[in-house]
Amino acid sequence: MGPSKKIEEQILGYFGLTKSPFGVTPDPEFLFLSPTHREALATLISGIECGFGFQVLAAQPGMGKTTLLFHILERYRTSARTAFLFQQPHSPGELLQSLLRELGSNSAPSQRNFAQMGDEFQQLLVHAAAARQRVILVVDEAQNVSSSILETLRQLSNFENSRAKLLQIILAGQPALVTTLASPEQQQLRQRISMIARITPLAPAETCAYIRHRLATAGCRRDLFTDVALQRVWSHSGGIPRNINTLCMNAMLLAFSQRLGRIDHSLIEDTAKDFDLDRVMTELFATKVPAEPVREHAAVSEPVPVVAVSSKPPERPTTDPPVPVLTAPKMPSSSMRTGVTRVLIVVMATACFVGAMQTGPLWKALRLNDRVVSARSGSKELAVTGEAAASQGNEVSLQHVTDPVIPRLPTPSTDQSARLIFFDVGDTAISSQNRNTLAAVAQKLRDHPDANVIIEGHADSSGDEEYNLDLSVRRALAVKDALTSEYGIRSERLQTVGTGSSLPIQSNGTPGGRAANRSVALRLTAEAGAK
Repeated sequence: MGPSKKIEEQILGYFGLTKSPFGVTPDPEFLFLSPTHREALATLISGIECGFGFQVLAAQPGMGKTTLLFHILERYRTSARTAFLFQQPHSPGELLQSLLRELGSNSAPSQRNFAQMGDEFQQLLVHAAAARQRVILVVDEAQNVSSSILETLRQLSNFENSRAKLLQIILAGQPALVTTLASPEQQQLRQRISMIARITPLAPAETCAYIRHRLATAGCRRDLFTDVALQRVWSHSGGIPRNINTLCMNAMLLAFSQRLGRIDHSLIEDTAKDFDLDRVMTELFATKVPAEPVREHAAVSEPVPVVAVSSKPPERPTTDPPVPVLTAPKMPSSSMRTGVTRVLIVVMATACFVGAMQTGPLWKALRLNDRVVSARSGSKELAVTGEAAASQGNEVSLQHVTDPVIPRLPTPSTDQSARLIFFDVGDTAISSQNRNTLAAVAQKLRDHPDANVIIEGHADSSGDEEYNLDLSVRRALAVKDALTSEYGIRSERLQTVGTGSSLPIQSNGTPGGRAANRSVALRLTAEAGAK
C-alpha cells in the first residue's frame, strides 16, 4: 500500500470495502428503513399520490430526514417536477426566485417583481398539470423558516383545480417546527396540513441492523463489529443515525491505526471518550499554576506543573506588589478567568457531592433517569437480608425473592417499572423461581398489544469488562428466548441490551449487591408501562 494513497482508500482497502459505509452526506443508497422510517416514507408518498397539498416530516437532528427526502425526490425524478430548498430564503420574493430556478424556469426572475414572478409560477403549475406532472416542493430545516415565508407557502398552496392541489409541499424539520405550527398565528397554515410523519431513534436491535446494512452496502462481507461493540454503539449514540455514523467511522479509524481486524467494545469506549464534551471541557480548562510567582507578560522558561485542585488559597505578599501575582497563565480577559474559576468550583462541588452521596444511604435509593432503582437493603422490593449475606458469603441466593418490582422515577408521560430475573454466578439458565415473573410479563404483553419490553442484562463485577458485557448480553437473550418459545411473545416486541457491570442495580461492594446485579431487568414500554 503506497504512501501516496489517500487515507480513505487505505482504510477501505484494509477492511475490504468499496465505499465509505458511514459517510456524513445523505446518500439514498444507504437508506435504512426502520419501522418509523418506513411509516414516514409511506405516509409522505401516500400524501403526494393523493394530492393532499401540505405535509410535515418531524424528527430530531441526525435522524435521516434529508436522506429520506432525497429518496422520495429520486422516486419522482422522471414523473414530477421537484424543488428542494435547504437554504432558507429571507423574503417572499427570494422564495419565488428559488422556486422558479429549481423548477427550471427559462426567464430571469430577478428582473421581475413579486407579482410577475407569482403569475409565472402559477402558469408553470398549470402547464405541469396539463402534462399530468406533479410539482413537489420540499423545504428542509423548515424550523428556521420565518413567519412571512410560511405565509407565502400557505398562499402558494391555494393553487388548485377542480380535482387536486397543483403544488405538493413537504415541510421537514426538527421538533421546533411542530412548536411553530402549533402557535395561534399559524392556525390557517395548520388547517391545511393533511399529514404529519415522524421518525424516532433506533432501538438496540435496529441499531445493529442499521450498522450491518450500511457495511453490507459498502461491500463488507463479514462481521466487522462484535455483538457487544454494537450494543455499546447504541448506548453511546442514543439510536441517532448521525451519532452512530460518527462513532463507527472513528472506531474504524482507530482499528486501522492499530492494525486490528475487528472492532470490539473497548475500541467503541475509547472512541466515545473523544466525544465526551465534559471530559474535553475538563482537559481544556485544566488549571496550570507556575512554580514561582510570575509577572504579567513575563517569559516562563520551564513548563508549569498541572494541579487539579488546591485546598489552600494562593499566598499573597505582605505588601502590594507593583504587578499582581498570577495563580495561572494569563487568560485573554478577566471574564474568561472568572469562567474558568466557575468551572473549577462546579467540578469541585460536584466531586464533593458525589463522594458524599456514594458513602451515604441516599446513594442506594437514587439512580439517574431510566437507570433508577430502589436498592434499600432489607426492603420488600429487594429482599436480601444481612443474615443471608453472612451465611452464604459471596454466593448470596435470592431464591426467596418473589417477583420483585423495582420502581423507576416517574417521567412526565409514563410511570414505568421493571421486573427482575435473577441468575446464579456465571450462569444464563433461568431458574424455576423466576417463572412467575416471566409469566406475569408475558400476560402484561398479551393484555396490551401495543406494549413492548426492553430486556436489560446485568452482571456483577467478578469478571473482566468484556466477560461481564458478554454475560449480560447472553442473559438478556436467554430471557428473550424464553418469552418467545415458551410464552409465544413475538420477537419484534422484545429488545435486548447488555450493560455488563457498568450500570449496576446495587453496589458491587457487598455480596448482596453482587447477587442483585446478576440479573435481567424487564422494562415495559408504551401503554403497559404506565398501568
